[in-house]
Amino acid sequence: MEADGVAVDRFRQCVDLGDASVAEAVTMLALFHYPNLSVEAIGQALDVLAATVPSATRESLVATLFGPGGFAGNTTDYYDPDNSYLHRVLERRLGNPISLAFIAIEVGRRIGVPLRGVGFPGHFLLRDVREPDMFIDPFGGRVLTEGECVVWFYQSHPAGPAWQRDFLEPVGPDLLLSRMIGNLVAIFERNRDFGAIQWLMRLRCSLPNATEADRRAFARMMFPMN
Repeated sequence: MEADGVAVDRFRQCVDLGDASVAEAVTMLALFHYPNLSVEAIGQALDVLAATVPSATRESLVATLFGPGGFAGNTTDYYDPDNSYLHRVLERRLGNPISLAFIAIEVGRRIGVPLRGVGFPGHFLLRDVREPDMFIDPFGGRVLTEGECVVWFYQSHPAGPAWQRDFLEPVGPDLLLSRMIGNLVAIFERNRDFGAIQWLMRLRCSLPNATEADRRAFARMMFPMN
């Protein structure tokens, strides 16, 4: 594994470079537990996966990735950190909503089906750039209209806040990575894996949208290591 400071600088650079380099940034989330990861091998795996999609349409992408024999949400061990690690999701074809969404984004980018991530409350969806009123639930492998998303929201949050259309707005790479990091930090807080937390929070604090609250949280989480 590279020296931590160099790796963190590379992570931030990948975010700044935009869509074509985000896969490397996502891969780097796993470096604490998998220090010998090959970014090139993951890129090649995504290329191979994209080549299996018969046509450059949303329907073909969804059927290939999330149909029978494809990727699925890990419903038996949802909080397994491997559900967030890109290389493990590609190997096992199991993941959580955001990791599955990211694979679809990367495959879509390769075949000319532009998709954007949506930070739906309590879940993560995809929005079809060419048909912005259509959404994909990668965890369930289904396509939803905006109206169906509203119904799903109220079913999932019966006592929660009122619906806001902003819930369906696309998010950029920094927010996607923040959410992935947040998911992993929550998992590692449960099993007190402070080394992994330290690594992830260093990455989190390097993002353009990092706040002073993030830096305070980083310092607080590191207290058990002192």
